[in-house]
Parts: sequence; C-alpha cells; structure tokens
Amino acid sequence: MLQSSEKLTLAVGMRWLQAGQYEAQRLHLQMAIALIAVAPVVVLFFLAQKHFIRGIALTGIKG
Repeated sequence: MLQSSEKLTLAVGMRWLQAGQYEAQRLHLQMAIALIAVAPVVVLFFLAQKHFIRGIALTGIKG
C-alpha cells in the first residue's frame, strides 16, 4: 500500500485526480497523464511494426 502521493502509479494517479471536487478543471492534467502513459507503447509499436507484421504474415505458413 502506497502511503505518499509521490509514488503513485499513472493509473492510480489518474483516478486520484478524478476523485476531486473540481475534476473538470483538472482535465488538462488527466490528458497529459494519459499521453505519458500511452506514448511509450505507441512509439514501441511503430519501431517494431515491421516485426509484428512479419510475424503475423508467417503464422499461417508451414515449413
């Protein structure tokens, strides 16, 4: 169990921002956190896209 707000994960931090009384005023912070959480996955996909497509294409080929 985390005791300090500095050590929250991104998902828990986003939920913590939504729990407040003024969640509409913090929408820009929620969008920034979502971008930080998604950006590494998107970059990794674009860097490895060729390998993903090759793996899918070769899945049905025998031999």
